[in-house]
Amino acid sequence: MSLRTSVDYYTTRLSALAPGGFFFTLHIRFGLPLMHHQTYPEGWTDLYTEEAYALRDPIIAWGFS
Repeated sequence: MSLRTSVDYYTTRLSALAPGGFFFTLHIRFGLPLMHHQTYPEGWTDLYTEEAYALRDPIIAWGFS
């Protein structure tokens, strides 16, 4: 099984577990991920971006630490 096939398989499984949406990034280097995927509704994504919630997001802080 290729890496892409594995990622697609687990992304599909995660979608079933998180019907409200989810976001993940893999292999963050120099502030940019090699791969990312998000399924949140567009309205939430727009609000998150407009309000700069990433600056106060504890999960993002944990990921960078």
